[in-house]
Amino acid sequence: GGARYNFSGVQGIGIANLSDSLHALKGMVFEQQRLSFDELLSVLKANFATPEGEKVRARLINRFEKYGNDIDEVDNISAELLRHYCKEVEKYQNPRGGYFTPGSYTVSAHVPLGSVVGATPDGRFAGEQLADGGLSPMLGQDAQGPTAVLKSVSKLDNTLLSNGTLLNVKFTPATLEGEAGLRKLADFLRAFTQLK
Repeated sequence: GGARYNFSGVQGIGIANLSDSLHALKGMVFEQQRLSFDELLSVLKANFATPEGEKVRARLINRFEKYGNDIDEVDNISAELLRHYCKEVEKYQNPRGGYFTPGSYTVSAHVPLGSVVGATPDGRFAGEQLADGGLSPMLGQDAQGPTAVLKSVSKLDNTLLSNGTLLNVKFTPATLEGEAGLRKLADFLRAFTQLK
């Protein structure tokens, strides 16, 4: 007896935060040498709550590209992180003899999980929510519009995420109003299915 398939799902949450953070860390500390790693760590531990910390945070947010804007450099970081995460998860068996399967969807877990994560080099304050949706950009960082978000997501190998994914894309009601709005949404979805 027993179940034929005994898989257990593991969710990768905060991929956008991690890739944005690594991109900013690489740029600020290693390439531009604006501050040392220890100085950045000190600013993060203080939750940006100093005059210098506020300047560093503004620079982290405004001077470094973010995932979700169709920028290869940061999207490639996301893709590499996702590949590594999936390969690592699949190495392990669960207690029932099945395997762990990687996924990337948050439902609403990005809020409580973010509440226990310190400040991050993407400019996120300690305790703030992580990026929602699993594959979604961090809130407010998708400055190039929804098509750019789709292009960033299409660079990820979603076939590795056997436990599923979630991409949240939000539109204002006026954007999708009437026949023209429905056509826009249909075109948007059609474009997504044609990417890769």
